[in-house]
Amino acid sequence: YEGKPFEGAFGSWSADVAFYPEALERSKVNVTVDTRTASTGKKLYDDSLKGREWFSVTDFPQATVVLSDFKQAATGYTATATMTLKGKAVSVPLN
Repeated sequence: YEGKPFEGAFGSWSADVAFYPEALERSKVNVTVDTRTASTGKKLYDDSLKGREWFSVTDFPQATVVLSDFKQAATGYTATATMTLKGKAVSVPLN
């Protein structure tokens, strides 16, 4: 905030995990976060996070992360992570 880092947490989220090492094509993780529960412990920050320039919780009360396309890697697994925030989805590789 104003160029300074701060920390917070979401008070409510859920995850549906289906991970099958022998059948990676069937594996998928769905995480849903209630953006209305963002909390930093500072009222000014918390109010800002709920506003339109951040999470816009009135219009977008949830954010999601979906992990798919799992593949075996030398040190574990990789996947594609698709995050949807404020109605916009972005996919990135997860190693």
